[in-house]
Amino acid sequence: MSYVELIEEEYLRRKSQNPNYSLRAFSKNLGVDSSSLSSVLNRKRDLSPKKIQKISEKLFSDNIKQNFFLNQYFKKISKKNPSSHFIPNDNDHYKLISEWEHSAVLSLIDTKNFKSNPQWMANRLGVDKNKILDVVSRLKNLNLIQIKNGQIIKEEFEFSTTHDIFSKALQEAHKQELFLAIQKQNQIQIEEREFVSLCFSIKKPNIKKAKEKIKSFIDELNREFDSRQGDEVYQLSIQLFPLTQKIQKEN
Repeated sequence: MSYVELIEEEYLRRKSQNPNYSLRAFSKNLGVDSSSLSSVLNRKRDLSPKKIQKISEKLFSDNIKQNFFLNQYFKKISKKNPSSHFIPNDNDHYKLISEWEHSAVLSLIDTKNFKSNPQWMANRLGVDKNKILDVVSRLKNLNLIQIKNGQIIKEEFEFSTTHDIFSKALQEAHKQELFLAIQKQNQIQIEEREFVSLCFSIKKPNIKKAKEKIKSFIDELNREFDSRQGDEVYQLSIQLFPLTQKIQKEN
């Protein structure tokens, strides 16, 4: 079922409960003008990702349903734009993004002297063996790895998560990354880690440019240092957020 059909289905459901329920009322509830929604339902245009994100939150309270809806949307627009985004659309995909151990295992496979032994992997990442078994099973189900003669082999794949679109899976991932950073600050010698911060004043129009520079830096660093024969698995997390509070204008 396409994302348009999902919108259509919800509109017809509401109309069946109230025959007087109009497309105008439906569009107002979704936070989009009626002419735009009409064009979408008539397959004449697609809305922007940000609009679709807001609509998903209005249509569904369940995280998995929201992500399935978004996945169907990106599947459609990816046919027009090859640089598609990866959106978790079920529980396995959701956990793949939200739980750091999955990307850590995928990177661990690239290290030299890697062993396809769950206990060895658990020791290397400092997690429980059962967690590793769960992660490996999920990665196999998602066709990100295969197991041949007891050896874990990483599949060739490429995916990216959304930019500037709210995702609960990503939000949970960022929370875990911050918690890990707090732990590692106390556990890892300073020679093997880098914690830096910067506090500065910025003009609002430059925020978008600053975010683009951060993304560009991450891509460049990944291209230069990501190695199939690495010694260790590292996590890089960058946060950019305002410290100042918005002040309500007085009447």
